[in-house]
Amino acid sequence: QRRRRSYQNQVSASARTGHGRTRTLRPIEHLTGKAERWRKTRCQVIARRFALWCKDRGVSRVYIEDFSGIRDGEPEKLEGGEVVWRRIQEWPYYQLEMRVKSCLEELGIEVEQGPAHWISQTCPNCGHTSPDNVDLGRWRIRCVQCKQSRHLDTGAAANVVARGEAARKKREVLAAGKTSE
Repeated sequence: QRRRRSYQNQVSASARTGHGRTRTLRPIEHLTGKAERWRKTRCQVIARRFALWCKDRGVSRVYIEDFSGIRDGEPEKLEGGEVVWRRIQEWPYYQLEMRVKSCLEELGIEVEQGPAHWISQTCPNCGHTSPDNVDLGRWRIRCVQCKQSRHLDTGAAANVVARGEAARKKREVLAAGKTSE
């Protein structure tokens, strides 16, 4: 990104137009392709390692969150502000999701996807949802209703599994109802 900015700044400073501009910006095309290839490779490596990790532990089903709409947030509302927002904009969530799904399915592991809304604010014990449940200072979810406390990531993972199981059972009931007709 620094090199790209450097090339772009050279162009605007020189006020080149026509072929000179094209020649000056040519290295940016190479950098763009290089960054895209790096992201693609990185996603594949992460997905393959995760799939093999799951296989080694005998995992038969994986629940993942639906990250569609993750880029719709406003930078002012994020804890890290503009820096975190830029990182969110750059990461290829969909590409990683597709790679993870394909690697897991290749190894015979089922993939269930569920909604990600309020995953970290919902108590995995009683289901109470509130922004006050989250304590980012200690990275804990502490329910204001039932007072249960656990690590934030563990609580969110429990919620993802619970939502995935509920969605799967609902689909099975609907499918059973259609076959009986």
